[in-house]
Amino acid sequence: MSYLKNNHLFFLFIVALNLALGTSSKLTPRLGLFSPGYLMHIIDNSPTNSPALTLRCQSKDDDLGYHTLNVIGQEFRFKFQE
Repeated sequence: MSYLKNNHLFFLFIVALNLALGTSSKLTPRLGLFSPGYLMHIIDNSPTNSPALTLRCQSKDDDLGYHTLNVIGQEFRFKFQE
């Protein structure tokens, strides 16, 4: 139960951080051969003089590691399937 609670709190933290920093992200459905895929597109739109935006992309199967967006307008994209 604690694991689910921690995941829920982490999700809320990410949403709050997204709203506070003005970072935008877009999840675009894509057609896959066997299952639908998605393209995740994250853009740093934080105010000038904000600290760098560091994010980590991880699932139970894959870990894409940490990525740092240092410049306003810099973006990070990745694809995944369910």
